[in-house]
Amino acid sequence: MSAPTANDAQSGLSAPQRTGGRGGRWLMLGIVIGLILGGGSVAWAWVLNSNNGATADGATACEILDRMDLSRLEKVQDPGDLIAHRWAAVRAIGNAAAELSPEYVAFSEAITNAHKLLTLPEGADMPAALAQIQVARDRCLEP
Repeated sequence: MSAPTANDAQSGLSAPQRTGGRGGRWLMLGIVIGLILGGGSVAWAWVLNSNNGATADGATACEILDRMDLSRLEKVQDPGDLIAHRWAAVRAIGNAAAELSPEYVAFSEAITNAHKLLTLPEGADMPAALAQIQVARDRCLEP
């Protein structure tokens, strides 16, 4: 754009005026800082509140374990039996929770130990298995 001439002054046109000055910079700086702080706050809240589903998985495994009639575990003959399905679900979901959060490792280990005791070649060690299941249930009750 060229410098204003006498003709421009007569026609009412003038050079563009710069507005805002230093105030515009402060406004832009404030917006940038606000976006950074706002985005950081949202990200921090997300990190603090996320656990990749471990809490839901752990709660589900505990709920299924709580509904099981453990007296039927020793008598399972048919792998299609309801108790066998529930036991498999507790093991699988408990292991998934433990992979996502160390908070569920003790639960998963107790269930795995109980499973090993229930599937011994010489027959199930029911008292020891039930003791491990109780350890897992105790972990469910902990906050």
